[in-house]
Amino acid sequence: MKSKSGSFRKIFTLVVIPVIIVGLVGFNIALLFSSRGNQAPQNDSSSLSNNVYSGIECINPDLPLADGFPKNFELKIIISGEEEVIPAGIGVSDNCQRPIYTVDDGGAIFLVSSVAREFTLGQFFKIWGWPFSKNEVLGYRADASHSIKMTVGGAPSDMFGDLVLNGGEEIVIEYQSD
Repeated sequence: MKSKSGSFRKIFTLVVIPVIIVGLVGFNIALLFSSRGNQAPQNDSSSLSNNVYSGIECINPDLPLADGFPKNFELKIIISGEEEVIPAGIGVSDNCQRPIYTVDDGGAIFLVSSVAREFTLGQFFKIWGWPFSKNEVLGYRADASHSIKMTVGGAPSDMFGDLVLNGGEEIVIEYQSD
């Protein structure tokens, strides 16, 4: 005859422990899939390595600006009809200011440089910590039922991350259902 504690241990091992494990795995999967693209990216500008982001190193505030700088442009990102907030402080930390940065939540992006050079929209997204292409914006991916479209000054553009920022542009990126 089996003892009650042996039966309890067998039931606990065969039923209760697997139920707990499945529940924990399911909870973690639910968290993973419930995270939306408008959540804060994993990187912030203070953790970017100059080696990884060549050309968008910290600026030296003691150097004079090159001709044509500063510049600015407007960026709107619309996800399924809702405009996303582009937060203040992108490209700015206690010990570093990148040449592409934001100062408020209004969508204005600023460019400064002590050397005459070009910056791209892809570099801004790298500083922000988000991948950006014709296939992805803020963690939202184009698929069979969604597309990503971009306009510059109201005209369609397929340049995405390669778009050179000249200043004065109004750039609208839209993730939408097809």
